[in-house]
Amino acid sequence: MKRLLLLMMIIFLFLGGIALPVMAQKIGSENVMKDVNKAISIYVARQLSVDVSEVAVEGLTAMNGQKDLPEGKILKVRAVNRNRSLGRAVFVLHVQGLGGRPLKQWVSADVSQIVQVVVAARKLRRLDVLEAEDIHLQSIQIRRLHSRYLSDLKGVLGKRLTRSLRKGMPIQEDQLEIAPLVQRGDRVTITVRSQGLQIVTSGKAKQDGQLGEMIRVMNLESKKTVFAEVVNSGDVQIILSAKE
Repeated sequence: MKRLLLLMMIIFLFLGGIALPVMAQKIGSENVMKDVNKAISIYVARQLSVDVSEVAVEGLTAMNGQKDLPEGKILKVRAVNRNRSLGRAVFVLHVQGLGGRPLKQWVSADVSQIVQVVVAARKLRRLDVLEAEDIHLQSIQIRRLHSRYLSDLKGVLGKRLTRSLRKGMPIQEDQLEIAPLVQRGDRVTITVRSQGLQIVTSGKAKQDGQLGEMIRVMNLESKKTVFAEVVNSGDVQIILSAKE
């Protein structure tokens, strides 16, 4: 019985002796993770040519079966795939470990870039032509280098949506088109020109049209549909040759 008690005391003392270093290692690991986060942020910022404040690093995980990151001075960071610094990426850390021993550690992390993009200021419908009150800039995190989000408000104004958007949704390049000068249903002035003569009448556009496009227009007097060229937002023209 005494031997059993003695054995239990030895085990207790042994476990108690290693408890403090384990706890210290956890505290140290948190500090190391902060240093690694910072080092990766600086590396990615340089790769993207942006300020370090525009990079967010989350979900840092040690690889190669290691539960903790090595303590020491981080000498160098590089991405395993240099074409993929955003999203779930893998990095190699070159560390000068405690005692000066060189170490190499692989880590993975969720990396995103914080950018300001154009978003819908209210619910927008398909075919809406965007005006200043419809849009504003908002910071979001992107995980792809070649995103189609837009950051120039002026470049969006006057363009037309190809789909409906909820309030706060980012506007992407492929969701916009140049708004037609003439829209289906618009009243237009039809000018017919032939050999120095011209006839002016009223018409109604039966389809959308950009500058210089030929569209179908109904002559409101004759009720006939003709093809005419878009000249501006309210005018179309028909040029007849001598043979016509």
